[in-house]
Amino acid sequence: MGPASRNSNHVYLEADLLPEEIPDGRNDPHLAGRRSQLQKKRLRNDSYRDSSLQGLAKGRLARSWSDDAILEAIRSFYRKQGRPPKQVDFRSRNGLPGYGTVWRRLGSAKEAVSIALAKEQLKGGS
Repeated sequence: MGPASRNSNHVYLEADLLPEEIPDGRNDPHLAGRRSQLQKKRLRNDSYRDSSLQGLAKGRLARSWSDDAILEAIRSFYRKQGRPPKQVDFRSRNGLPGYGTVWRRLGSAKEAVSIALAKEQLKGGS
């Protein structure tokens, strides 16, 4: 048999079998149980799971934005760009948190910008 023999679906389709008739084990209850056991075994591997969760937690801490940090980032963007940030500007490459973060923390980007720039104008006017 040639390289096509490695793809069992290809070989059986050439023999005019319907896809549900292909004996690949997907419908075999014994093999399904074995696949389930293997998946459970992988999920029980606590060291892998724990290290994954620790990595996620570290990432969340590194990415967490306080309300004051968000407002300061907006002020900084305003000072550098000479304009308030638009919704599309809320990206890490611009030194700003994501739009969803601003929305969750402060209600909306428009509200966050108005709060940040009100404080900026108070600083500049004093």
